[in-house]
Amino acid sequence: MAAEDETILEEENIEEEMMPPSKLMEEKKYPVIGFALSLVAGVLILIGGIVVFALGPFIASVVPWTEIPADAQFGVGLAGGVLVAMGSIGISFGIIIILMDIFLVKAGKTIPGGVVIIVLSLISLISLGGFFIGFILGIIGGILMLANK
Repeated sequence: MAAEDETILEEENIEEEMMPPSKLMEEKKYPVIGFALSLVAGVLILIGGIVVFALGPFIASVVPWTEIPADAQFGVGLAGGVLVAMGSIGISFGIIIILMDIFLVKAGKTIPGGVVIIVLSLISLISLGGFFIGFILGIIGGILMLANK
């Protein structure tokens, strides 16, 4: 009896491996809207992180250093460094959201994927959250992934 069950499982796995990816994705239901919104959120958070990252050196380069008192020069340099750090966080969170969205949904792990996307979208507010639109789309996409829609 156990041998028959194993052969049936092996036949199903072989049939699943031979299916084209589009047919395989049609059979496995996954949250299409949540996937799309989370993917767009990840891209926006990534772009927002790049913009914030680029602002740090820009601010440090356009400030007329000769007109600023010596005490305040440290603050301007520090502000540029903080923007670079915030941008780095946004870039890394954007990449992580995109990868989590793709890998966890294709693996069928929509619940952990939704939770991770919601948490990272909340934390991405440190670097403007993808112009705040990425933050909102990430929250909505994560909730839809949790609801499996």
